[in-house]
Amino acid sequence: MPTIISKAYIIQWLTSIQHQSITHFVVDSGAVLTKDAIKTLQDNSVVIDYPENQFSPPTHTHTLEQPDIEEFQYLISNKTTSKKNSYWTHLRGNQLIEKSHPIIRWRGSVDMLIAKILRIAHDIQEPSIREKLLDIATFLRRMLYADSTTQPLKNLSLWGYSLEEIQEMSHHPLIFWGVDHFFVDIEMGKTILDLNILRTEARSLELEALAAFPYGDRDDIIEACNRLSSAFYVLMFEVKHLLEDK
Repeated sequence: MPTIISKAYIIQWLTSIQHQSITHFVVDSGAVLTKDAIKTLQDNSVVIDYPENQFSPPTHTHTLEQPDIEEFQYLISNKTTSKKNSYWTHLRGNQLIEKSHPIIRWRGSVDMLIAKILRIAHDIQEPSIREKLLDIATFLRRMLYADSTTQPLKNLSLWGYSLEEIQEMSHHPLIFWGVDHFFVDIEMGKTILDLNILRTEARSLELEALAAFPYGDRDDIIEACNRLSSAFYVLMFEVKHLLEDK
């Protein structure tokens, strides 16, 4: 049993016992359930049994076909041209847009954040933290793909947790790790300092996403960017918890 029990874990458990008359879920000592996990158990009339002396957590478009290169026409503001100059770049298909457009700036910031994640992950010794950082990089690449193809982001999750569960963990670290909210200090070590840089970069990325998609047509991307800073914050708590256990 994981130390933080997600909705996905509970669904898997419910599937495994569907032909059995089991009505209780026994929580291992030290394990914590997310709100979504608790609700899933309650919705399925399963009683949660906590160990003695352990409190329960609070219930708190389509792809454009390009013609032959000799006949290729670019589309700029509903007008066509056969030449692409240095001030323009591809938005989607044959559609061009100014390189200073908010969407292009957002894409560049996503690319930069991925690069920083990979650089920082390279130096991290703890395998679990390194792998979780690489998962965030994959998460960001999914956002870029969704934007460039106009496809929606579906079933968003990180490390087996929903985005709502990630946010819950970042809001209640004392429950999940026994570590309270803290101000970053130089003495906390390079890993936490690096993760804090990524957290602040994620907050800036959310602001750029709001400027890039102001009309409510990409709320999925806005939400994903919003949860990124929470994800980096969660990793900071995990590292702090690991350091305090040593």
